[in-house]
Order: sequence, then C-alpha cells, then structure tokens
Amino acid sequence: MIDSWAILFENRFSNKEKHSYYEIPMLGGIWKFFRGSIDGGMRAGITTEKHPNVLTHYGNYRDYTSYLLIDNLNNGHVFLLDREGLIRFRGMGFASEKDIIEMIQIAERLGE
Repeated sequence: MIDSWAILFENRFSNKEKHSYYEIPMLGGIWKFFRGSIDGGMRAGITTEKHPNVLTHYGNYRDYTSYLLIDNLNNGHVFLLDREGLIRFRGMGFASEKDIIEMIQIAERLGE
C-alpha cells in the first residue's frame, strides 16, 4: 500500500537533496517486547539502502493519530511536509494516478 506512493516519490526525488522519504510504522506499546524480531523482519523485507528511511515507533500512537486526523488505522497514510513541518499533502490507502501527480507537483514546488 505505502509502496504505491513511496516508489514513485523515490524514483522522482531520491537524488535530490531537498527531498527525503521516511516510513514510520507505528505499533502499540505491547509490541516493544518483540522489537528485535519485528525490526529484523521489517529490515529483511526491504533493501539495505532503505533501512535508514524506516523508523518504527513503539508505544502510544493515539496523540499522533489524533493530531494527524487519522481515523482509519487499517490504511497506510502519506504526508508531504514542507521545510517547516507543515503538511502540504496527505494521502491514504493505495495511491491513484491523480493523487501521485498532485503529490509530485506539490513536492516539486516545495523544492524550488
């Protein structure tokens, strides 16, 4: 699901200094006890060069989901931030062609 957004973004901006991509899986606090196994499993599923871009949060994520207005935890969520950390684009679920075009156009404007 997230790859439908991330792969196209990475292909377009991976060689540009002004753009970064991070994937942040958020898991409830109970999963912290299994952190080593979970992190190892996640790393095994992605290429080595992407490891620095995946940051797993273990703990209470309600404040984040509330602040980001995430009401469906079954979907992946994508946020494009400007340099000040303001959300300039948000997407959810699988990316449509229209959504990808909009996200890339906004990212290009932000990088100017």
